[in-house]
Amino acid sequence: MKNNLENKSNFSHTLISNVIYNYIGFFYVSISGFLLFPFSLHILGQKVNGVLLLINSILNYFSILDLGVATTVMKMVAEHTHDKNKTEITKIVVNALIVFIVIAIIMVIFGLALLPLFGNVFKIPREILFQAKISYIIYIIAVGSIFPTAIFQALFSGYQNYKINNIISIVQTTISILGSIFVLIMGYGIIGLSLVTLISNTFVLIARVYITLFRYKINIFAFNLINRKILRSIFLFSRWILLITVASRLIFQSDVIIIGIFATAVAITRYQIALSPNVFLRAIGDQFNNVTLTASANLHSQKNFSTLQRLLKESTRVTAITMLPFVIVFFVWGRDYITLWVGKSYISSYYTLIVLTIGIFAATIEGTSDQIIIALNKQHIYAFVTALEAIFNVILSVILLPKIGIIGVAIGTTLPALTLSLGFALFYASRLIQADLWSVYAQIIRPVLIAVPFAILAYIFNKFVAIHNFIELFIFSGILYLLYFTVALLIEPNERKTYVNLLKNFGTSAYELFFGIINQTND
Repeated sequence: MKNNLENKSNFSHTLISNVIYNYIGFFYVSISGFLLFPFSLHILGQKVNGVLLLINSILNYFSILDLGVATTVMKMVAEHTHDKNKTEITKIVVNALIVFIVIAIIMVIFGLALLPLFGNVFKIPREILFQAKISYIIYIIAVGSIFPTAIFQALFSGYQNYKINNIISIVQTTISILGSIFVLIMGYGIIGLSLVTLISNTFVLIARVYITLFRYKINIFAFNLINRKILRSIFLFSRWILLITVASRLIFQSDVIIIGIFATAVAITRYQIALSPNVFLRAIGDQFNNVTLTASANLHSQKNFSTLQRLLKESTRVTAITMLPFVIVFFVWGRDYITLWVGKSYISSYYTLIVLTIGIFAATIEGTSDQIIIALNKQHIYAFVTALEAIFNVILSVILLPKIGIIGVAIGTTLPALTLSLGFALFYASRLIQADLWSVYAQIIRPVLIAVPFAILAYIFNKFVAIHNFIELFIFSGILYLLYFTVALLIEPNERKTYVNLLKNFGTSAYELFFGIINQTND
């Protein structure tokens, strides 16, 4: 009995520590990007900034070419982390790496072949067409160079070592932000920004290779371990991950492409102003979900369904609790937020922001369900349903954009997301691990009910107190968040002790992330 309690404690500690590392890294990256965006928009202008957003959206689609292999590697490594011999893990990494190197070469070639689309399919102003093409070429090279190292990132995640991934991310972001500020001030425009990305990606490549070779002792040059059977097992699983990935890209990244084809670069910028806070919102919820694939795979390999049930319920609850204060803030102070961030002239993006907030909330709630479904090798049904969601998303967006503008694109994203999240993912995951369905849905309903009085108080407060700057907005939002989060998190008696201990140890975990880098690389 004592050993079981210790194992549960160790599992919870690892899981929660990884979540903390993810949050620290995420907030650093997100806040940096948040502060850089209005600075970049001011210097580049709406047209050039819209073109940059379009290029980034196109590049995001190239991540589809991982064919689901990175996620598959993460899962397979997690299932072998307790092996005393690293041969199986080395085989997995080497075989997947060879595949990714080939894909990276194809990616660059295919990416360059898309150049004729600039100025023809996409409505890019003629005066900045040359800059857009040069910048795009550099971005393609930068993405191709870092692409194979996603296998190493998957390796670290498979070992549930999210500290390394976040340290690398923080350093890369620092290089990128400082470099971007420099090139923007010097007037090098989007070409300069693309060169900064190439430099920061080179750092990531070197760091990931070094850690893989010298910390984990994985011989990435052991080409004699290339095995057709291993490649087959990787692809048999990853094909479904690929379908899910393609569908996810269509759901959350097709909007900008659709607007770029059927509207203008200015419309892209206005939609991005509404989308960016919601991408941030979803990423906040995902920080708990991101660590659950490896945890679920590990638990499934041990047939530990009772802990899987707890993982689904508590992760769903924490995700809802984490996101709902932001939902309230966007609803109540959304206009103030947009005005302070990019200016009053963009206030028309508010209603698009609200619609997207509802959809992103629903999509994030299903995160743990998705990971559990994948970990239990039942991803084929989920992939099919996700594909249907993506198709309906694109169809609705294309139909509604000409009729009601960018808010129609937001509706096209939100309605399918609500259906998949609340109507399928939670239900199917609960059934797979034999969890009580009502108890899972209750993890969402209770936080929503608790949020209602907080939303009413925030609305009344907003009627009498005007917000003049970001400092006031952050203070008011922070107070709301802390009060709601504390009440909603600790009101559950079964989990109260876990989170009280977590709060006590939070400072230690943060210290380990920022000051443990030397020990981490020298172990």
